[in-house]
Amino acid sequence: MRKMIFCIFFISVQFCYSQWVEVGHDISQYYKHIYIFSLAVHNNKIFAGTTSGVFFTTDNGETWEDSRAGLIGTVIKSVIVDNDVIYALVTGVPYGGYLYLSTNDGESWKYITPNGGANYLEAKAYIVAMAINKGKIIAISDSMTADSNLIAYISENNGENWTEIQTDLPHIGFSDMEFSGNNIFAGTSHYVYMSRDNGIHWIQKDTSYGCPTVFSLLVDGNRIFAGTSCGLFLSTDEGNSWKNLNIDTTNHTIEAIAINWDTIFVGTYGGGFYISTDNGDNWRNTGLTNYDIFSIALKGEYVFAGGNVVAFRAKISDLINGVDVKEEATQLHRPLYPNPTRDYINTTAYLGWQYQIYDLIGSCMQSGMIETENINVTSLPTGFYTIRFFNEGKQVIEKLIKE
Repeated sequence: MRKMIFCIFFISVQFCYSQWVEVGHDISQYYKHIYIFSLAVHNNKIFAGTTSGVFFTTDNGETWEDSRAGLIGTVIKSVIVDNDVIYALVTGVPYGGYLYLSTNDGESWKYITPNGGANYLEAKAYIVAMAINKGKIIAISDSMTADSNLIAYISENNGENWTEIQTDLPHIGFSDMEFSGNNIFAGTSHYVYMSRDNGIHWIQKDTSYGCPTVFSLLVDGNRIFAGTSCGLFLSTDEGNSWKNLNIDTTNHTIEAIAINWDTIFVGTYGGGFYISTDNGDNWRNTGLTNYDIFSIALKGEYVFAGGNVVAFRAKISDLINGVDVKEEATQLHRPLYPNPTRDYINTTAYLGWQYQIYDLIGSCMQSGMIETENINVTSLPTGFYTIRFFNEGKQVIEKLIKE
């Protein structure tokens, strides 16, 4: 007798991480394997600067739309909102180091690279970092030669006109730049630098904490936060001294920092997402361990984290109080039927929710709003699928077999 062996492979998809809910999967309809390097909030929109351009959401991450009209280049290092103007810094070959702005809420983008000619093909500057405050832009350009100092470009009118200045900055790497009043602070591969004269002259600040590469920098009033591979450091005296805030990140670099009054949010490279509600005296890891968090945004009651698996969302109150969203989703669980199925599944329990159906390699095969008691799946090929139901921060994940 001939034996027949059937091998069944299931894909494991998990969208809830303690208090966190994955909300960026919609972007993968455009491109797979997107990283979110920057998040910024303007009015009701959240903008995401990704490895495949700029996207935005108006419903707290449930759905995302393309925002790349006029924007040449794919990898977006940073998105910055200054009053009603949105800026994007494009990085990466062959379109790297160029600036764009939008004055219509991301509907279209205008090329404003200093010394950039009519478009990126004529650009002679390669912007590595920028700081913006009330229409004033300080942009640092790579000199392209290791033995030359970096170049600064200054604009007082949103990039309409630029002044080129030779700085005394050595050829070093940049992570972030921020204004603090009339001063500028920069996180670099050689500690924190400060300039008092629009980026012409720079002073390397205290280096005694012994961790040179600054991966993230945030200025909040007189507080300067520097995220490194050795932890998070705080200075309240313009970087002349630093206090170790003692986050146990297990040697994972701190890639993102956000502040909301006394509450500090920190995203790490593979070590989780941390929160402190007492100005950094005590910390708690809220999840997302083993994921790389590159950006954080705060909007209303929510905090958003962007990383190497698109985006996550959590209620700030849930992170503070330790509410577990996964338990809430489990209580909402209703078994699918019929399952296996040939033509439909009953979705009465999820009326008004949205759904997405993924195949074994993670491609979204079908999606939409559930407005009737059944979803028609006759167009799906025979096989095994994962179906995701989601609504207002709640999610339920089920396996589906199509005959």
